Amino acid sequence: MRHSDAELLATIEAEEQGAINWASGPLAEERAEALRRYNTEPYGNEVDGRSQVVSSDVRDAVEGVMPSLARVFLSGDEVGRFEPISEEDKGADIESECVNWYINTKNDGFATIYQALKDGLLFGNSYVKAWWQTDSA
Repeated sequence: MRHSDAELLATIEAEEQGAINWASGPLAEERAEALRRYNTEPYGNEVDGRSQVVSSDVRDAVEGVMPSLARVFLSGDEVGRFEPISEEDKGADIESECVNWYINTKNDGFATIYQALKDGLLFGNSYVKAWWQTDSA
């Protein structure tokens, strides 16, 4: 199905508008609140002479599940694997080897993926940005 240029532009503009507002609104407040709870910051409604205890339940839950979650995604030799689409697709093994080498050798793949998993638990989603850069000397 081919879309018109106007439909494509409208879709891009809608996505752009959503991206512009990422730092404000209800989701941003929920994320800020989750970070405050993780860092066991005061609630802001403390009363002098009363308990100032702040619960560490959010941090305890996130930190408690991280070893198991990391084991699922990071315990093997490969972060990911490309599967051949057809009999003629001979590059999947080489692609897998190359991508895993770049993630684990050229970059700190363990720390990057670990932090992305942790952010996903705390903030509801997480992103890892990757790009290929060639230096022209």
